Amino acid sequence: MTKTKSLIFISALFFILPLSASARRILFYFNSGDGTDGALLQCVTILENAGNQVTAVDVQARNRDPREDNWGAPYDQVWDMRFVDPDSNQYGRENPAAADDFNENWRSKAVSFLNHCGKLFIAAEHYPVRDRDDGLYPFLKEVQAVKGGFDAHSPSVRGNSSTSGEAFYPVRQPFGPVSFYGAWVGGIPLAQLTGTSFVDTDEDWEGDDVDRSIASGWNGDQLGGAVTAGPCGRGRLFMVWDATMWTLWQKGMYEDGEAGSPIWDDSAWVPGNIQSPARTISHIKAAKRATRLFFPAIVHWLGDGGCPCTEALPLLPLAVPKAMISRTTAPVQGPRSLPSPVTGGGSLLMATNRPTTAIVSPSANAAATILFTAFPINIYMGFRDGAGVYQLNIWDAQGHFVQAVFSKSITSEKENWATWNGLYSTGVESSPGLYTAVLSKDGRFLRKIVLSRIRP
Repeated sequence: MTKTKSLIFISALFFILPLSASARRILFYFNSGDGTDGALLQCVTILENAGNQVTAVDVQARNRDPREDNWGAPYDQVWDMRFVDPDSNQYGRENPAAADDFNENWRSKAVSFLNHCGKLFIAAEHYPVRDRDDGLYPFLKEVQAVKGGFDAHSPSVRGNSSTSGEAFYPVRQPFGPVSFYGAWVGGIPLAQLTGTSFVDTDEDWEGDDVDRSIASGWNGDQLGGAVTAGPCGRGRLFMVWDATMWTLWQKGMYEDGEAGSPIWDDSAWVPGNIQSPARTISHIKAAKRATRLFFPAIVHWLGDGGCPCTEALPLLPLAVPKAMISRTTAPVQGPRSLPSPVTGGGSLLMATNRPTTAIVSPSANAAATILFTAFPINIYMGFRDGAGVYQLNIWDAQGHFVQAVFSKSITSEKENWATWNGLYSTGVESSPGLYTAVLSKDGRFLRKIVLSRIRP
């Protein structure tokens, strides 16, 4: 179906002040086998020209495991810009081994990063590459970046993956840049987005007119689910559902775009949401200029790696103090439907939040008791009972369910942290008293620790 559109041209030029942002240190992942002849590295050049320091990591056509990589200091931000050549044998629907797939290892690392004030950028798609989109859907759900019901085809049976062409899109202020250039973009339906949309459109989507966000950001309580840190300890996430702007610099494609005089300068508004099938010199030059402005503005929005929380989780898991390990096989305090304990299980459980935390060593028949005065309380889990679905739930002294703070299918992961923010799942704040953190695998009780909140 051909869509009729009224084009509104802006006759006057509007100017904005340039962004005032300090330089950031960025860890930048890319794949040299992405099929763009190195054009995607233009993003590195743009970020560096804006004053940032970029460390580029080439995954070299394999799905690198990032879990051992340092995403903390000296880096302020992590950017994931991995793509594969759609003509390579890695291209396909949800291939966890593909160099660009946002698989379980990447999702686990990203969740931990966002729980430690991390600042993360994800380039969500290149229009021919759909498997990367699929790998991101579980992550979006896990961190509650989208509402329930979001999936690969929601709400359109033809998916969220493509508009019908290229266009300039207006950018919501006060984000900074004046326009966004994209081609055959993807997006998250606004009705299912929990974050902030900076670029969106309800025009030209294949099959429907659903308003979707092409560029989105999340921070604070806009993230949830597996992101369990306190509001000030949660990081920031930004996603752009397009990467075709980098083909503007691909060798042999748009050489004429560097010639001639521009119609707009770097400060001018580009007409918004206007398709230009004929790639004129001025069109290509304007698209490049819009891209040069937009991506440094993402750096500015994400900010630095500083964390305002004095009680934030450590960037690296702490060593497990033996005095804090509970090896009890006592019955769990919780619902009667929970099966009996597993004898001899080897999984570990401990908790800490402040240097003043007191530890009451367990006896032969009791769990360790952790005394603390303030939230959050950080709970370490060591997965020593094999692959399965591990859950960590909090119960109060009356046996009432408080909150599920961790639930994940574990295969090769050996350890992780969960955080209880002191709230019931209903949002009600807990009062001083005794609580129990219960670790289970596939519904079977493994370990527990007693959390005793005392008044300061």
